[in-house]
Amino acid sequence: MDSKIATGVIRTSFGLKGFLKLKVYSDDFKHFKNLKEVTLKKGNSSFVVNIEALELKGDSLLVKFVGYDSPEKSRNLNGYEIYINRDEAAALKENECYVSDLIGLNVLHQDKQVGKISSFVEKGDSILLEIITDGGSYFIPYEPRFFENRNLEKGCITIKEIELIS
Repeated sequence: MDSKIATGVIRTSFGLKGFLKLKVYSDDFKHFKNLKEVTLKKGNSSFVVNIEALELKGDSLLVKFVGYDSPEKSRNLNGYEIYINRDEAAALKENECYVSDLIGLNVLHQDKQVGKISSFVEKGDSILLEIITDGGSYFIPYEPRFFENRNLEKGCITIKEIELIS
C-alpha cells in the first residue's frame, strides 16, 4: 500500500481571496484541520503546498494554500487530487477500507481470477470500480449486491455475477 492516499479533489475557486472548494472523499473533514501541507497531483504533475486556512461553508470544505491569493491563480489548481500521508487520513471503522486500496485487487468469480481493479470514479453518491478483463473494461458500482469477500491481505475481491463483466 502506498504511504500517501488521495483524500479529496479540488473542484473550483471560491471567493476573491484564493480559497478553493474541495470534494472530500470521506464523510469526515476532521483530519484536515491538523494538516499543514498536502501533495497535489494531476496527471504527471505533483507538488507540495502549505495550507494557510480552512473554512467550512455549509457541507463544503474550503482551503486556502500559501501563495495562492487570487481566484485566477487558485483556478489553476482545479482538478488536482489532494494526497496526504496515510496516517493523517480519516480513521477507518471496522471492515472499512480506503477505496484507493482496492486498486490492483484481483477480481475473482468462483475462486478463479476474471479481472483486476484498475481504477475508480465517483458518480454522485456511487463509486464505480473499473475492472479490466481479457474482454475489455467494465465499470461496476462498489456495492455489497455486486461484490463480497474483500481481502486486502490476499489482494482479491469476489464479484457475485460474472455477467457484469462479460
